[in-house]
Amino acid sequence: MSERSIHNTWKGKGKTVSKIRSPIIGCVYQSDNYIGVLLSFQDEQSQLQLKDKTIITVQTNSLKIKINE
Repeated sequence: MSERSIHNTWKGKGKTVSKIRSPIIGCVYQSDNYIGVLLSFQDEQSQLQLKDKTIITVQTNSLKIKINE
């Protein structure tokens, strides 16, 4: 196959992949008034470990990743 025969055959179009919005265990998240490390998550509830080692349960959909700015 020559170089000329494959020229312009690929247009760079592809299917859009939907983003998976699953939390990452071990990352720091904020939920309402709490900031902590994510220990585990289920469909509706997640567990965060706060700075003082307290473990709390929060709603998974309320989690927002905390990034230092």
